[in-house]
Amino acid sequence: MPGGCRRQTQVETGDRVLPRCSIAYLVLAHEDPGQLGLLLKRLQSETVRFHVHVDAKTDIAPFRRAAADVDQVFFCETRVKVTWAAFSVVRATLQLIEAALNHDDLARPRLVLLSGADYPLVANDEIARFFEQHPRHQFIRRFPIQAGDETQISKVRGRHFRELAPRGSWLRPPLFALERVLRLFPRNLPHQLPLMCGSQWWALTADCARYCLEFARTRPDLLKFFQSVFSPDEIYFHTVVHNSRFAVEADRPEPFDEVVTKSGGLSHYANFHYLPGRLIVSAEDARAALSARPTKLFARKFSSVHSRPALRAINEQLDCAGAAEAGTMGRWP
Repeated sequence: MPGGCRRQTQVETGDRVLPRCSIAYLVLAHEDPGQLGLLLKRLQSETVRFHVHVDAKTDIAPFRRAAADVDQVFFCETRVKVTWAAFSVVRATLQLIEAALNHDDLARPRLVLLSGADYPLVANDEIARFFEQHPRHQFIRRFPIQAGDETQISKVRGRHFRELAPRGSWLRPPLFALERVLRLFPRNLPHQLPLMCGSQWWALTADCARYCLEFARTRPDLLKFFQSVFSPDEIYFHTVVHNSRFAVEADRPEPFDEVVTKSGGLSHYANFHYLPGRLIVSAEDARAALSARPTKLFARKFSSVHSRPALRAINEQLDCAGAAEAGTMGRWP
C-alpha cells in the first residue's frame, strides 16, 4: 500500500474502488483504543477516510480490533516511537500526510489532523459543509514565536533533547539540566525564516500538505534545526505554511499578546478544537463543549472509560440534530 499504510476496508463497485472521500482524517493515537474506535465510528461516512498512526511503543492489535467494523480505515505499517514535545510527533504526522496523498482513490482531500482522544461536537454533514464553505482556506492559526515571551523564545533559541528523554528514562534529569545550561548560549535562528507557533491540530488542503511534505524532503538543513526545537509539532507546519505561497490562504498571524488575552491563554489557542485543558468527563463538561459550536468542530480530550457521561450527552445532541435534519430533508418539496 502506498505511503506505508495497509487498507483495512474498501468500498468497491465491480472491480473498481470509488473515489468517495472528501475528508482524510489523520489520527495520531498512542493509548485508549476504545476511544479511537468511538471516534472513528462517530465520524464514519461515505465522504471520509481515516489514516491512523499508532505510537510504535504501543501494541497496535487492540487499535486494529477497535476499528475492525469501520469503513475506510488505514493503519500506518511503518510507525514512529513518539515522544511528547519531540520531533517524532512531526515525523509521525508527515507519515500520515504521505499516506493520505499517496492513496489512489482521492485526488484532493481535505486533510484534518486529530488525536485519538478527540470527539466531534457537530454532525458529519455539518463538518463537511464547514470545509466546503472554505475550500481553499488553510486552518492553521499562528503567531510569531520571536515576538512571544521568554518561554516561547526559548523553544527555538534553546537546544532540547526530548527525543532522548522519554517519560521514565533515567536520562531525563541530566538532559533537562543540560537544556537549562545551554540556554545561556542561545543558538542562531534560520536566516530570513520567520518562525511561527500555533495549535498542533490543523486542517490543510492537499496542495498545502504536499508542500509541507516536500519541504521536509528538500530542506534537510532546516529539518535538522527543528529536530532540537521544543514542541516542533506546534512550530514546524506553522512556519512552513507561513513562509509559502499558501500563507495568503490562512488567517493572518496574530500578535502574541492578543493570543494570550483573547484566546484565554495559549492552551486554548486552537483552530477548530474546544480545549478545556482537562479530561472531559461529565454531562456538564459535554454541555460546555457543545456551547462552543459552531466555531469548534471537535473537542479533546476524552477517555472511553471515564468520559461515558460526556460522550452520551454529545451523542444525544448529535443524534437529535441528525434526526431533525433528516426530517427536514424528508419534507422538502
